[in-house]
Amino acid sequence: MSPHPSSMPPEALPPGFVLTGGWRVLERLGVGGYGVVYRVEPVDSPGRYFALKLTRNTAEGRALRELTLLLDRAVHPNVVAVHACGRWPDLVTGHFYFVMDWVPGPPLHVWADQHNPSFRQLAETFRRVALALDTLHAGDVLHRDLKPEHILLRDTEGDPVLIDLGASAYTGAPTLTTGPLPPGTRHLRSPEAIRFHQRHWRHPDARYQSVATDDLYALGVCLYRAATGHYPFPPDWPADVLCAAITSQPPVAPSELNPRIPPELDAIILRLLEKLPEQRFQSGAELASTLAPNRFTSEAWATPLFGTDTPAPPRKPPSLARARVRDLETRLSRPVLLVVPAVLLLLAVGWLLHGWRQTTPRVTPQIDPLEGHKIARHANSHHSEAVTDSPRANPIPVTVAPVAPPLQDPTPVMKPPAPPAKPRAPSLARLSKVALACTGLACSSSTPYVQHRPIPPVAECPAGADETHERFGIEQGDQFEGSIGENFGTPFRNITVKEGYLMTNVHRKFKKLPAGAQLVTEIIFTNERVYGRIREMRVDGDVYPVCLVYYEFSDVGRQRLPGGDEEHAVIFNLLHVRVVERFREILGKDW
Repeated sequence: MSPHPSSMPPEALPPGFVLTGGWRVLERLGVGGYGVVYRVEPVDSPGRYFALKLTRNTAEGRALRELTLLLDRAVHPNVVAVHACGRWPDLVTGHFYFVMDWVPGPPLHVWADQHNPSFRQLAETFRRVALALDTLHAGDVLHRDLKPEHILLRDTEGDPVLIDLGASAYTGAPTLTTGPLPPGTRHLRSPEAIRFHQRHWRHPDARYQSVATDDLYALGVCLYRAATGHYPFPPDWPADVLCAAITSQPPVAPSELNPRIPPELDAIILRLLEKLPEQRFQSGAELASTLAPNRFTSEAWATPLFGTDTPAPPRKPPSLARARVRDLETRLSRPVLLVVPAVLLLLAVGWLLHGWRQTTPRVTPQIDPLEGHKIARHANSHHSEAVTDSPRANPIPVTVAPVAPPLQDPTPVMKPPAPPAKPRAPSLARLSKVALACTGLACSSSTPYVQHRPIPPVAECPAGADETHERFGIEQGDQFEGSIGENFGTPFRNITVKEGYLMTNVHRKFKKLPAGAQLVTEIIFTNERVYGRIREMRVDGDVYPVCLVYYEFSDVGRQRLPGGDEEHAVIFNLLHVRVVERFREILGKDW
């Protein structure tokens, strides 16, 4: 006996299932925290394929936002088109869905890697994307999450389709986020967006206003990736290092990574990636005119991006960078005082070398046949993280005293004994860490010198947590401010914490949660983050089971700041607390 439709989760519809409106499910293309996308066909017209985006809850605000754009303000041949919408399983109260073009081709970077088009084809593809963006911008619409995965190709010739406008902004649109930055992907954010976040992350009402040059910067990152097989700055760099590089380090010229790139294209990409927005192309139309086919007549434009039998050359640091590293090593071997500029240069070049050594000659992802068809991301996508807090000044040397464990004491986390200390000779990396600790630089890596620690395991919420959440009017996904300290109203500052239990306070009233409510928090470390799991809340002497975690923008836990050791971690004591359904890793971003 098949389950009743009302009992089926939206992300688990089987092939052959028919939704309200006569859409037969063929396969699931992708799933995210916000919704799921299926390939479907009309029951009365089999063989015609479409993509159906279905929300995972019945709140339709974001889906209606995207639908409004696609029907009214984002109509263009190179923007995905909408054909129908509805609700399931109930026509009035069910999950909202809308039906769009199904684009069978791969995303931009896979097309470039696998089909190896000519530079002339690549320029024409980006000319069409630029014109589509120009149409959006003329209608006061900004994409805000442009990335290679959101540019699909209809055919091998490179006819592009922009997808996923769920994070887009337009005049009169409701705000999607509660932080300074809109939804987006860290390694494609513009330098000015990251600088805004670094200045305003403590101000809950600050909002970055995206403009056309933000989208054009992201398009430059996409073009860099397609032409070289690499991103200007590797996405897997630590967040603080990546942000520092985006705002202050010039990218390596694309032609240094792929010498086949024509000089004109090299200049176009670098102009798109300028640090100052006024130095970039100011509109999609301006960029499109620069990419006009009649401008590229030399033989170089007819050659494929990469050699047919050999990959693009490995990413090697420029000779100047290598010379600077050697110079720094020589100077650091002398008994001289490290100064701030030297440390900054050491960090930038050191991380550059590290990132390049970790990079393959050319990024050629292994994908399944359906990968290119996705409109939504896989649940484990790591390309949608928001910008992490910049490390602040050195912490005030305060250790938060542990509190009594909760009444419903969870299973304790056993720590392995620390290995015996091994004497180490001073190294360049270690000297740089010492210098950073002395100078309190904001661009340093926040990873402390500790042994590897695993990410905390999945755990279930305590019994009765759902009832508490309902009693206080909070639900999964809600976020509110918390402050660490035994007393409500503790001054904001960097603090040092230890594993065990401490008290977090509700910083200000949220729904029915009173300011000053006490949250008994289990603290767990990894090498890079501090996790807080909250199973118990105390209000006016009463104890309630809850299921809450520390949360930082788009990731569970808090980034560790410089300082600390195996037994201590440094964090800022004002943070966000998020309501969850179980203790687990949460996706970097809803689709």
